[in-house]
Amino acid sequence: MPARINPASASTTHAATSATVTLQFWSAYNETDTEASTIADVVIPRFEQLNPGIKVVSDVYPYGVLLQKFVAAAAAGRPPDVMRSDIAWVPELSSDGLLQQLNTLPWYAATVKGALPGPMATTEFRGSFYAVPLDTNTQALFWNKADFAAAGITSPPTTMTQMFADAQKLTNKSEGHFGLGVDGTDIWNVAPYIWSDGGAFTNANYTRATGYMDDAGTQAAVQKAREPRQGRSHRQ
Repeated sequence: MPARINPASASTTHAATSATVTLQFWSAYNETDTEASTIADVVIPRFEQLNPGIKVVSDVYPYGVLLQKFVAAAAAGRPPDVMRSDIAWVPELSSDGLLQQLNTLPWYAATVKGALPGPMATTEFRGSFYAVPLDTNTQALFWNKADFAAAGITSPPTTMTQMFADAQKLTNKSEGHFGLGVDGTDIWNVAPYIWSDGGAFTNANYTRATGYMDDAGTQAAVQKAREPRQGRSHRQ
């Protein structure tokens, strides 16, 4: 996430020179729902209101071309001031020298104060930080009170072990009724179940996957997440 101009210092500059500072912002926000329009119509105007003298020019590109376009623009010496980056791009762009190191800037410490360790870890490359966390993914449990009551379950689970046990009770494969539904099989949805049940994808330094993704613990975690769909138990 390149950030060549700091909003705080930009405001100071404006006060001294009465010149408008323009920030070029690139993203791949979703234009098929309200995500991109909310940024354009709500977030950016509010930012400009709170930071008089700063104008944000926002360009939205398809996710599939954003990285390539950024690299090309950086090579030509015309990268955007700020980009909403995929976390996977941060180490690549940092290694190529295309991002500015942020943790040496005066506003950085106050900006990331209180940020969660997990999102912060995605902004680090070889001991330095090149981005600030914007958002993060989490898991939320939605449960059907009628189905739980029919299965003799009085309350939603409070532990992973209880959740899997309840899912078994709620499953009736012959009726196509499954006690646990995960939004998808992508890493965002599956990983929390793997990690919470003792599995792992890599070593602690993220340098080796062999021996982790295929070890007994990870295989057991995957199998446990699949068990409710195998219909071992049925609702009464």
